[in-house]
Amino acid sequence: QKLYGEKRDIANELLAAGLIDPEHLSFEQTNFCVFDCETTEELVDSDTRVEAILKLLSVSVMSTFDTKPTCIIRKDDTDEACQDVVKKFIEVIENKAGIFYSTVPKKFSDSLAHISKVEKERREKQKLMREAGEPYTLELFPVEWKSYLRSLTTFKVFGFNSGKFDTKVLSPYYFDLKLRDENGDSTAEKVEFSIIKRGSSYFSMGYQFAGVTIMYTDILNFLSPTNLSGFLDMTGVPETKSIYP
Repeated sequence: QKLYGEKRDIANELLAAGLIDPEHLSFEQTNFCVFDCETTEELVDSDTRVEAILKLLSVSVMSTFDTKPTCIIRKDDTDEACQDVVKKFIEVIENKAGIFYSTVPKKFSDSLAHISKVEKERREKQKLMREAGEPYTLELFPVEWKSYLRSLTTFKVFGFNSGKFDTKVLSPYYFDLKLRDENGDSTAEKVEFSIIKRGSSYFSMGYQFAGVTIMYTDILNFLSPTNLSGFLDMTGVPETKSIYP
């Protein structure tokens, strides 16, 4: 295997800069979450064709903190019941994100906040110097440092083929619940989503909560093309087929 560019030890660079402590050199992030949605089809007749609209039926969730999955099922066929499922799903995910935060050294989030503060101050100074016609070299922290720290403070929520399916089903309700309060007023200034799309699919969707980043992503982004049976076989997980209900 060829290695291009210089070989760097990011953890020791952060240690030398005082952004992590010696005991953090061996820290590894092994906690994550998985989810899966089930839907029903609602047929809608138009003048020229019949369209099928997917309606959320249930969501199952399990994390490395759990011994068994949580399943949230729609109580009736109304849109309000679908929204209630997503509301409970968000509560479950954010509760697990809080547990995740308790396992991460506080130094990591403190260092990210410090980096953000210093870079903001330097950009403001750069703007003032430009307006004054004075030379100023903007110095930012290495991207690798920030990526390393963010990776350790990100609670990853994986789905299988979720970018094309699960996340697309959840997102309309998710955005409405997170970006509006009970009175319908906007709360967009309190929650900033980070969304990357690939065509009409979601590559990732994330936001800040309780000191960590909750990040939804499709496990297929990191795999060669495969189906669910192939993925389970590759990871050594026995496949169990069932019919619901």
